[in-house]
Amino acid sequence: MVRTGSNGMPTAVVTNGREWTVGAEPVRWFERVNWWEVNRRMPKGLSRVDVEVLQVQVRLGGTAAPR
Repeated sequence: MVRTGSNGMPTAVVTNGREWTVGAEPVRWFERVNWWEVNRRMPKGLSRVDVEVLQVQVRLGGTAAPR
């Protein structure tokens, strides 16, 4: 699960009962996917599907070194 702030950017990642705090500004980009090769439908009226990807550095409990 990803927790986000009011701006929609991730602030924490929760996995296996642990909360990892985002420790640096996320890196954001978009990737084009071949909609016919994935289990997803292309939105009506659009000729392509772009997927937002976020790379984050996290730290356990906000005090550990980033991972």
